[in-house]
Amino acid sequence: MAKLSHVLGATVVMVGWPAAAPRTAQAAQTNISISMAPAPSKPRIQAPSIVGATPATPFLYAIPATGQAPLAFTASGLPAAGCG
Repeated sequence: MAKLSHVLGATVVMVGWPAAAPRTAQAAQTNISISMAPAPSKPRIQAPSIVGATPATPFLYAIPATGQAPLAFTASGLPAAGCG
């Protein structure tokens, strides 16, 4: 059996193209289980070792951390806002 294909305006004839046998459709897997360890009782910061910033723009940083909610953080020794 020959099959005609039109690719970018050209006609390609493929000789000996096997006819596909009919197949029954299979249902997708619907039972998905995700297990995670419970959050640690003490907060743990998961910060990257390098952080990029652009000069003359505010530095905004979300603290990536794990732990049981609610989490609270404080910072000290920071320069005054607007300096630089």
